[in-house]
Amino acid sequence: MTLADHFREAYVFHAGWDDADLVPTTPARTVASVLEVDAASISFFGGDHRVLLGASTSEATAPEQWQYALGEGPCITAFQHSAPVVADEPSFARRWPTLHQRVRRHSPYRSVVAVPLVLGSGGGIGAIDLYFTDAQVRPGFDVDSAQAVAGMACSVLLQATLHGHTRAETADGEGGEVELTLPTEWLDTHAASRRYRVWLAVGILTSTLQTDTSSAFALLRAHAHSRDQTLEQVAEDVVSGRTPVADLGDRPHS
Repeated sequence: MTLADHFREAYVFHAGWDDADLVPTTPARTVASVLEVDAASISFFGGDHRVLLGASTSEATAPEQWQYALGEGPCITAFQHSAPVVADEPSFARRWPTLHQRVRRHSPYRSVVAVPLVLGSGGGIGAIDLYFTDAQVRPGFDVDSAQAVAGMACSVLLQATLHGHTRAETADGEGGEVELTLPTEWLDTHAASRRYRVWLAVGILTSTLQTDTSSAFALLRAHAHSRDQTLEQVAEDVVSGRTPVADLGDRPHS
């Protein structure tokens, strides 16, 4: 079985169990399963905005939140340098001592591998953190495979933005078919870059309004409909600050 086949199979399994609200969480759980890590979290970056889209476990949100609060850490470094970061616990403690203390206090994770999310030739758009409860990264961990899986997760997230929520096909054949287009030249397009901004806007709404991703999507779509704009246009206005989040928050959830 190829890595792409493994990802597809794991994604269908997790999507079959996850609620629609957990669309960004499903790829995170899939990544953790395929790479056999203890947890994974996916973050997008854009301008001054940085949002946690999803995590495979509730405990995996804490390290990401502390990286955001302190403005440093493996996820940020991987994004800034467009290169993987491998940090066992001694390296973690040496490079980011304050963050290490917070992560140790608020989560069970001790070592991490961070890989950048790259949109074709358009540069980095975020990063995925892969967590281990052991002080050492798992022996033989393949960073190249981690980067490939990160690209698959990125593709799925962007496609979900384009097509909306779809129900997974379960093992017994019930439910609708999940469409999985794994990374190809499709990612290296202007349209894909604009769809990424939709996920960034969703993350901003989710964090600011303390809502779920389904409600955030509904707010964006309602605003787009009322303004006769595309979802990408509204998302760009939210990310740039031209449309205050409060303007969307006043709308009823659908």
